Order: sequence, then structure tokens, then C-alpha cells
Amino acid sequence: MNILILGSGIVGANLANKLSEQGKSVFLLDDDASELKRLSERYDIKTIFEDPLNPTFYSNFKTKIDYFIAVTKSDEKNIITCKFAKEFLKVDKTIARIRNQNLISDENKSLLIDSNSFLDHIISPEWEVANNIFEKIHMPGAFFSEFML
Repeated sequence: MNILILGSGIVGANLANKLSEQGKSVFLLDDDASELKRLSERYDIKTIFEDPLNPTFYSNFKTKIDYFIAVTKSDEKNIITCKFAKEFLKVDKTIARIRNQNLISDENKSLLIDSNSFLDHIISPEWEVANNIFEKIHMPGAFFSEFML
């Protein structure tokens, strides 16, 4: 499985490392050459130094990509690059990190996904952290739970 991750920050780097440890072929795309160099020396990943907002990059990329995951700090960059990945790379699934809570509120989330077929999944680290804390408060002493029949 080939996975292209946009963003070499903490989220992108950790995700790339975990996926490569699972035997996935991981490409890490960013326009920060020094960070890409550091990560390529540390992890078993392929790094790509390129402007992620350049559509020509996607149209010239020759490797079949199964998943495109955009996890930069810019919601707009994450959204538009998912469009490029779907249109030019013909990826099976796209995942965009969205930090703006207005975009992913219950009333707006379906509008964002339904009106943009190139967005398969949206993740929000802030929302995930809040849910995790809520679960720990809701079930004190429990670190995980399972549904039993």
C-alpha cells in the first residue's frame, strides 16, 4: 500500500513513522527541505521536497497512491491538496486535517464533505483530544473500553 502524506510536522512525521513500521510504503511531501532531510535519516520513508500547491507535481507523479493524507497546519492547503490528489493521482481515499471548528461543526461537516467529493474523511486533532478527555472523565479509571455482548 502506497501512502502520500502532506506535512512533515509532528503529526505527519509520527504518522509516517507508524505507517512505515507497519510495512506501508510512505511518501512524505513538504516544502521544508531541512525537516525532510532529518526525517529521511531517522525513518524508513521516502521524502519529496516540492511545493504541495503546485498541481504539476501531482500530474507528474508516477507512483500509484492508495491514500493521500494532508496534515499541515493550514486547513485550506489540506483541502485543496486533497482535490489535487483525487483529480490527478486518482487516489482511493483522501484524509484532511481540519483545525477550524466552524468547518467541522455538526451542521457544517456534512456540507463540507457532501459538496466536495474529493474529501473522503476529515480529522480534527482538537476534537479527538476533547473526546479522549471526555471518555476518561466519563469512565474514571478506564483507559479503554470494549462492548461485550
